[in-house]
Amino acid sequence: MKFELPKFRKKESVDVPKIKKVSSRTASRFVVISFLVILALALYGSIRAIGFSSNLSSLENNVSDLKTDLDNTKDEQQQLFDNYALNSYVQDFLTIYFHLTDKSEEQTKRSEQLKEYFAKNIELPSGEYQGINRTLLSFQLVSQSKKKDYYSLVYKVKYKLTGKQLKEKEVEKDGQKVKERTEENLDKDVINYITVDVHEEKGLYTVVSLPYFVSKVDKKGKFDGLSDKTEVSVVDDNSTVDSLKEFTELFMKKYASGTKEDLQYLMSEVEGLYGTFNFVRLDGFDVYKIDDNLYRIKTRVILKDSVRLYSL
Repeated sequence: MKFELPKFRKKESVDVPKIKKVSSRTASRFVVISFLVILALALYGSIRAIGFSSNLSSLENNVSDLKTDLDNTKDEQQQLFDNYALNSYVQDFLTIYFHLTDKSEEQTKRSEQLKEYFAKNIELPSGEYQGINRTLLSFQLVSQSKKKDYYSLVYKVKYKLTGKQLKEKEVEKDGQKVKERTEENLDKDVINYITVDVHEEKGLYTVVSLPYFVSKVDKKGKFDGLSDKTEVSVVDDNSTVDSLKEFTELFMKKYASGTKEDLQYLMSEVEGLYGTFNFVRLDGFDVYKIDDNLYRIKTRVILKDSVRLYSL
């Protein structure tokens, strides 16, 4: 009986990778660098977030300002519209109010029309200017003011009065002075200032009192004039004055008759007369120093077109 022993293979050798040992110093460096990178990213993100928040806040403020501007513009436009509507209403009223005639049917029509304008508690006077015709020629709004419950509008009106006017004069009869009525022809233009008081409610208007004449409204002011408070000193150096005068004359020649290309070397924003006028001369020439290399010039510029001289 034979026995065969099993054959054993020779064990193959396997290379096992060696684990590299990292020094504690290298590991510390890696940890520190990683921390710094994370910190930098966090800082960058915070800065971006703050910048975004700032931009968002600025955008919100700009939107708010824009909304405010739009609201203000809307209010101003509405106010202009309301003023126009009120003025138109009063003009229509005055056109009817000033029309007076000696024809009874026209007066009746006028009274009925005016009732639509006046408040219910206003009674129209009767027998107004009997025998006289009144025609409105023109009117102009002089002033408008807001009172507690109404608007007060003052108009300058021009109207014509025609017809027969009764006048009383003293005459002597039988040695005594007595008053005697006489008729005189009337034909004259009158200029007056009249006030109309109007109440407004929900865009609807009502005249709340009879129109009344007022004294002349004088809008001419007594203002001394604008003054520049910038501190200046008079320049008396002849070379500086002559140099500035020479430049001013050159500039005015180009300004009056030069081209756009000529002026672009003398002006930041080009604007000229482009040959409409010709430069003649400068009358008087005073120079004032405002700051280093900054001067103010006071002079009278004489220009000429094909017909006459002009002074600026």
